[in-house]
Amino acid sequence: NTVNWQAEFLVVGKFLGLARLGIYRMGSNLAQIPTAEMMDPIRRVVFPGFTMVMRDTGADPARIRAAYQRAQTFVTAVVLPVGVGFALVSDPLIRIVLDARWHDAGRITQYLAAIFAFQTLGSLVQPLAMAQDGTRRLFIRDLQMFLIRFPIILAGLYWWGLTGLVLAR
Repeated sequence: NTVNWQAEFLVVGKFLGLARLGIYRMGSNLAQIPTAEMMDPIRRVVFPGFTMVMRDTGADPARIRAAYQRAQTFVTAVVLPVGVGFALVSDPLIRIVLDARWHDAGRITQYLAAIFAFQTLGSLVQPLAMAQDGTRRLFIRDLQMFLIRFPIILAGLYWWGLTGLVLAR
């Protein structure tokens, strides 16, 4: 999973140089803040909750589905709007708060924050699969995602530079 989500930084540095890598890294880090800061505590609570539902109901599919839907509804109602809201204000905010060297990171932050916000729609699959002892399935899913995602990122980066990388994400 870490290789899947960090490998792009290696290729940006290789193909576009350290200055563009710094801008992309700053934009990516800033874009993750709102959703990551809200999702991390939720994931820490949801995993034990799913485990308890599994244990208490004997893995009743209807109860597991209901627990997942309640948790995902909360994430969609709270985290998704915050992430999208941050995407809308991030470019002007960066231009005001950071100096001119980082202005290029504003547009990157804007697009990636929106992407990260919408990725919360499937973000509770991991704790659910772990509660169901499905770590092998998670590994296979992450490997498949890497094998699809990384060539697309390379192609976007090769043909359109940093803009192509952001769009490929």
